[in-house]
Amino acid sequence: GRTLLLIDGARVTTERRAGPSATFLDPASLASLEVVRGPGSVAYGSDAFGGVLNAVTRDPRPGPFGLRWSVDGVTGGQPLASGSVAASLGLGAGSLLVDVHAVDADDGEAGGGEEIFNSGFASRGGALRYVVPLGPGRLRASASFEKVEDLDKAAIDSREIRAYYPREDSDRFQISWLGTPGGGWDDLDVSLFLGTYRVVLDRDRSPTATSSRRIDRADTDADDASLRAVGGRTLAGGRLQLGLDLHGRFGLRAVTERVSFAEDGTTVIGTERELSIDDAEQRTGGLFAVWSKPLGDRLSLGVGVRGDQVESENRGGYFGDRSERAEALSGNLALTARLGAGWSATGQVARGFRAPTLSDRYFRGPSGRGFVTGNPELDPESSLQWDLALRRSTTGSALALYAYRYEIEDLIERYRAGNDFFFRNRGEAAIEGIEVEAQRALAPGWDLDAGAAWTRSRGGDGAALDDAPAPYAFAGLRWTGERLFAWTRGALHRAKDDPGPTELERPGFALLDLGGGYRWSERLELRLSVRNALDRSYTGSPDEAADRSPGRTLGIGLSGSF
Repeated sequence: GRTLLLIDGARVTTERRAGPSATFLDPASLASLEVVRGPGSVAYGSDAFGGVLNAVTRDPRPGPFGLRWSVDGVTGGQPLASGSVAASLGLGAGSLLVDVHAVDADDGEAGGGEEIFNSGFASRGGALRYVVPLGPGRLRASASFEKVEDLDKAAIDSREIRAYYPREDSDRFQISWLGTPGGGWDDLDVSLFLGTYRVVLDRDRSPTATSSRRIDRADTDADDASLRAVGGRTLAGGRLQLGLDLHGRFGLRAVTERVSFAEDGTTVIGTERELSIDDAEQRTGGLFAVWSKPLGDRLSLGVGVRGDQVESENRGGYFGDRSERAEALSGNLALTARLGAGWSATGQVARGFRAPTLSDRYFRGPSGRGFVTGNPELDPESSLQWDLALRRSTTGSALALYAYRYEIEDLIERYRAGNDFFFRNRGEAAIEGIEVEAQRALAPGWDLDAGAAWTRSRGGDGAALDDAPAPYAFAGLRWTGERLFAWTRGALHRAKDDPGPTELERPGFALLDLGGGYRWSERLELRLSVRNALDRSYTGSPDEAADRSPGRTLGIGLSGSF
């Protein structure tokens, strides 16, 4: 919930009562994934305490016609079949991409071959994307749709209460222009996003000796919109960026139902319907400025400031007519020093904020874990964040060490009381950690990357918080020849012995992945992979309801282009 997810620069907002999710997005449609470390509140506002992940979809290839395709089959830990086709063709002065993709997955298997019940899904998607030169820049227009059916949510109690999403739909339209407008401005990036989103959750409770089968359902839909403009120019010997960021969710409606069955488990004998949210919206407007400047030969300075206003409004539904309004000021100050021999050090202090979602405030009904009730009285979170980075980069190698401490006030926490869940402001909290990463070219064709991380999160009372991963370390080795390539990656995860309020202790585990492939040409490639090659049985999450993760998984893929 504190790392911002974007698709082509537009934020992903979902209503799962557990933070943002992009499960509807098929990786086959992506060209790259951009990762921004550390506080991003100045540039992006709410939700960006921990950084930004931007999924970038594929553009059309220039030229008269081109086709890119791939098929994949996987068995074992997560059986699935997938395929994608993307065709590019010239259209007028620009290029058009037509993209379709699909995935079908069955229930998986944990290490040792035991079934992971309720872990399959099916998805379909596609897009039209047009890119054309326009003035001193480039215009990009995209219309995409993603449809997910029967997305299962595996849990240790799935045979008693099966939670799944019969449908999750996301339709998105985006248009952007990037170029050099002149008048002293070096660049300008303007983007408009419009979208619709719908998710349906079913919790299907099996009959018992004292009760018949029933389904608790939540059907939620909303519209989204955003407008973002960022321009850059030189100023006072440095680089200035000014930005306008408007975004919101509108027409949010959530209907909950309880469907009761007769003793035969198939005959519906009654349906109770409740309007959880009739009409809710959240509007956010932000203005920001970022300025950076060299201070001599070895030092550089970065300064940023942002102001936001967030308005939330609810009409009807369980909580009735409500409205909340908050203003937030974000900022950051960073100093980078070049230390010689390829070394540099950066220290940064930042202030940020995170606004409660509409569901955090106003929703009441079933969620993936159980029955949840929102809290209209929630205050936004605010943060004071300290980051230190030490980096070294030379020919063929890179090393980076990161240390951070994030102090959060009015932490928004989902907690459990009996069998139900609620939201509250916990007060003060601190999240701190250390990360190290290294890459090195060992010999011609051989590359090594490795890393480790340790994270600790505590409330003001010293008690552990949810969602802090146990310490882990990884190392990967890749070899690339003229046509053949191969890779392996190992990871060690220590035991989770400080669970949060809705977590359990979890033993440590080790994973080994490996794979390779063969390129017949630049236009045809075969890929093979083995995930969890040691067939370990483990729980990847300490969530108290988490089921086991997939065991040994074998995959084969073929892709090509012409």
